[in-house]
Amino acid sequence: MEQLERLERDTARATEAAFYLAQNAAVTRFLLDEAKAPVVGAVAVALDHPSDGPFLVVTREGAALECLRRGARPRMPVVTRAQLETVAVKHDALKPEVLRWGPGPADAERGATGFRPLFRTLLDGGEAVAAETLRSLAPFLPLVFEKLPALWYACDDTLRDFVKRSGERLIAERAQLDARGEEQVRRTWRLHWAVGHLQALFAQADDDTLRQAAGGVIQGAAPIRATRLGFWPVALRGLSLCGRLGASLLTGLEHGLKAPPDTVHEALTSAHGLGFVGAAHPKYRHEVVLRLGDTFEGADPRSAWLARERLLVAEALTELETDTGLAEKQVVAQLEELASRGVEVPRPATDEGPEERTLVRLANLPVSLHGRVGHVLIRHGLGAFARTPIEDLYPSAAELAARPPVDPLSAGFRLLEVAVEHLGRLKRG
Repeated sequence: MEQLERLERDTARATEAAFYLAQNAAVTRFLLDEAKAPVVGAVAVALDHPSDGPFLVVTREGAALECLRRGARPRMPVVTRAQLETVAVKHDALKPEVLRWGPGPADAERGATGFRPLFRTLLDGGEAVAAETLRSLAPFLPLVFEKLPALWYACDDTLRDFVKRSGERLIAERAQLDARGEEQVRRTWRLHWAVGHLQALFAQADDDTLRQAAGGVIQGAAPIRATRLGFWPVALRGLSLCGRLGASLLTGLEHGLKAPPDTVHEALTSAHGLGFVGAAHPKYRHEVVLRLGDTFEGADPRSAWLARERLLVAEALTELETDTGLAEKQVVAQLEELASRGVEVPRPATDEGPEERTLVRLANLPVSLHGRVGHVLIRHGLGAFARTPIEDLYPSAAELAARPPVDPLSAGFRLLEVAVEHLGRLKRG
């Protein structure tokens, strides 16, 4: 956890300044005037290093235009952070605000907004993260983009070993757990959702940035880490990122298909990742179907199980419904058919307020990726989920407000049950 907290702190440091200045145009204009910035159309504020940045580009009137990553070379005049802080020191009213560059922990508890409290919701919010949160954070992506994979690695690595080591014990001792054990279950819930949320934020970057990152920062097929516990809504966020990245992940995903039986989870998640690439990018679809269909069933039962899973995805691509609306209706019809045969299909209830959009509800069902409901979601919903932007699979703030509150402890145990069953299935095939 120390690594995770350090990464989160470093990620937010420079971005607090950008967030504060972007939300306070009048203050920004005053600081630029007092710092005697050139009277031009736009200036770049160096948020950390005076020449390497990162930078917030603002108009001379103080309105935010864009963020530039560390190492960028702005074409407009640069005003350094030190210059603005020097100005702030001379003005008692601004000194505490500007030198802090946004709300601290105490302010966050009072409801103040700043980058760090907003970003922290991705790590602590569990299922209760709204689409508006992603959209609010997206303009500042250039400042934090390269650190996001390290953050989701830290969340995932912390969680993976814990679930393997303690998952079955926590489920067995559920009725006798002390406060510390219960908090571990809640933390498991929050961390696994954080992996998906961080990947969803990562996916908001523009195409050029994603292409550059895919070959270097991500390395291979890291988005499929979100699928390792078999929990559908978090897995969907990782698989959707695979679809967004497209061809840049084909080599890494194909390599994952060849994993030996004792690491069959890598091959399984690679197969689903390839399915999302094929569904999101028509020009790769035939190639992906051929790769998935090229299976070899060895003596190990896990190989036979993997072959069936791969063929399931290949069939979904072959019969893919490319109209998102029709694909949504198709998956709903299939789930209703399951329910008519007595299979439990969770339908989150809503209180008074707007009815939650069907695709959003389906994207956030707390079910196993490889149960009967999960099979329907992949087999018949691939065309809808892979072709919908990840942020559109998030509930709105209004939809979240209409939901009954979720008990993190009960939800955490449900996640552990899915994860333990999923990991056991991978062992036995």
